[in-house]
Amino acid sequence: MRYCYPTLFSVFLAILNTKTVLAQCPVAVNAGDDVYLCAPAPPTQLDATVDGDYLNFFWTPTSGMSGSNTLNPTVTVNTTTNYVLTVRAADLNNNLITNGDFESGNTDFTSDYTYNPGDLVPEGYYDVINNPQADHPGFAPCVDHTSGGGNMMVVNGAGVPNQNVWCQTVTVTPNTQYVFSAWVTSVVASSPALLQFSINGAPLGNIFSAPGGTCNWANFFQTWNSGGNSSATICIVNQNTTL
Repeated sequence: MRYCYPTLFSVFLAILNTKTVLAQCPVAVNAGDDVYLCAPAPPTQLDATVDGDYLNFFWTPTSGMSGSNTLNPTVTVNTTTNYVLTVRAADLNNNLITNGDFESGNTDFTSDYTYNPGDLVPEGYYDVINNPQADHPGFAPCVDHTSGGGNMMVVNGAGVPNQNVWCQTVTVTPNTQYVFSAWVTSVVASSPALLQFSINGAPLGNIFSAPGGTCNWANFFQTWNSGGNSSATICIVNQNTTL
């Protein structure tokens, strides 16, 4: 006997800050049309789309799915299944970090490194500039990630362990979910930075390795729940002390 059963593909949008109204999330998500199949069902591709800048996404469940790290995975089902696509995005207009793109120069953050504009020789110095090579002839002439023509914090990593590269304290709402995102590139291909992010002294995620090639921006992303905290001191430490 042959029988038919509906296979439903639907979507909901997860908001990291539960106090944010859904309409304020800067992405539009479509997991694709519902699909109805007859048993035995052939492998079927899902056709999801995301419009807008997003941080990451994931499907649930992933059983019977191949390519779950893509927006167009293939699924094989033997019963009615509801696949959910969750997309995480951040509203950049609600960024708690001040001068996060460094367009205001060397302000609003602290560092254990020495600010030395115009010269990043030797190690242990940093500058806020739009061309790393202008401060060090051995650095690649990378452009910033934000606009391609603006400032970035450029650091010549020190051989001293546990030195804060960058820190900033922000006010947060207790018992609220937040997302921290940062973009990192290497300006020298050898011995890339190994960055440990932390909030209030507690590690935030695993150690993040900067790309091995130069001028290839990579994103660090982690969620954090404020718990009972009303402030968050965010710091970045370079754990690679090899010179």
